[in-house]
Amino acid sequence: MASIRHDKNGEVMTEHSITTCNGCGKDLSDLPDAPNNRISCPDCGSLSRHFFVSCEVTMHMTASVGTKVRDSTGFVKQESNTKQSHSDKTGRPVTITKDVDRTNPDHTTFHHKIEELDEHGILSKTIHEHTDPKPAKHRPQKKE
Repeated sequence: MASIRHDKNGEVMTEHSITTCNGCGKDLSDLPDAPNNRISCPDCGSLSRHFFVSCEVTMHMTASVGTKVRDSTGFVKQESNTKQSHSDKTGRPVTITKDVDRTNPDHTTFHHKIEELDEHGILSKTIHEHTDPKPAKHRPQKKE
């Protein structure tokens, strides 16, 4: 008997169980089994059982790398974060990159890019990319 469960994070757990007669080895997985009211084996009459259960869990792992560039005051001028993940839609590996550039005193530039490997897992293609300039915020105070 097999059962499959999916959780909210996309993890998949598969359970397989087999019940055999401990006397002759006949597969008894289809017989109901209650320890106090067990049906004897149709081949040898034994009430002894062997239970085998296996579980398989499939998970998607992610890894990320981040960098920050600071000026002499400690202000973060540039930062970048790259994360390896999997596409919810296709299940293929993706690389997600987010960059923030604060080198211009008038605006901050946010850049977001998602690249996905092709069906052979060899070449990557950009499936999403955008750059948004925003007004500058949280800048160090200018000394006069």
